[in-house]
Amino acid sequence: MLLDERRTNAGEELLAVIAMITAAVPEHDDPEYRRGHASATRYARICALDEIARSASGLHLDGVGAARRRERAMVRSALSRILDRLSAAGDGAGDVGAGYRSGIAQACTVIETVLADVEPRAERV
Repeated sequence: MLLDERRTNAGEELLAVIAMITAAVPEHDDPEYRRGHASATRYARICALDEIARSASGLHLDGVGAARRRERAMVRSALSRILDRLSAAGDGAGDVGAGYRSGIAQACTVIETVLADVEPRAERV
């Protein structure tokens, strides 16, 4: 399980996603490639932080019943919006562009994996 069920709010879960995205390692050592990858990772973190800010008024809910299901729905919705933004990101050119595309792809993979993990948990609660 990627996300911890003990987390008390969606903000904590989205912060965990940011940590997973940040931990992604570039595939190549080329400085330009790494610069593009770092740029993509930074953009993915910004997207996640935007979602945290957007939902800040309703992020802290108790962890029982309908409130927890609503919170799971908020997390799924936020992750889907982040994935949409990343999927629409420009790709650049050259080694910087290759690194950027790789970073975006890694961030999308992390988010898709987390979404797959959140979906079944939403039904169990």
